[in-house]
Amino acid sequence: MAYKHDEDIKIASNRPSQDIRQESEQLALDKEYSHQKESGNLDLAENLGRVFARQVCGFEVSGNCNGQDRVLFAFAAVSAIEAGMNRLCGISALSGFYNYLMETDREFYDKLDKAFSFYYLSLRKGLDVERKIGTNFAMLCENENNARFADRGAEMYREFLSGFAQKIDESEFSD
Repeated sequence: MAYKHDEDIKIASNRPSQDIRQESEQLALDKEYSHQKESGNLDLAENLGRVFARQVCGFEVSGNCNGQDRVLFAFAAVSAIEAGMNRLCGISALSGFYNYLMETDREFYDKLDKAFSFYYLSLRKGLDVERKIGTNFAMLCENENNARFADRGAEMYREFLSGFAQKIDESEFSD
């Protein structure tokens, strides 16, 4: 075959093996998405996220924490979703969770960024997570040097996370 024009020649990208790997990963993700959608898992996850958000909206706030106990409750829900679900179901659950909060309590939703950034730092460091989350909780409650608040925050996070994780485990996601 003789090439007559430049457009007859295909030039590979600078990273052809990376392009092939990305295409393969995308195909696998598309297949997994189809499976999760067809099995009803994505709808179940989104609904579960909304259930968690309703629980957050109904959470009884104590008077001495500036509402940070409710924020910690929300963070525990998000943490449980991220740790307890596969990637696609987690995305669906978080979508349902955040959408519900935006629709029903925008002011609370807008408060989450600041506190969540402190809590995520604790999670990402990976060591003694509950204690660090408790310390951040105390700081956000404006009781930074109060060990009782830090212990309370750690215990609350542990209990909240366990409750949400149990609900995820009890959900009937198909394989």
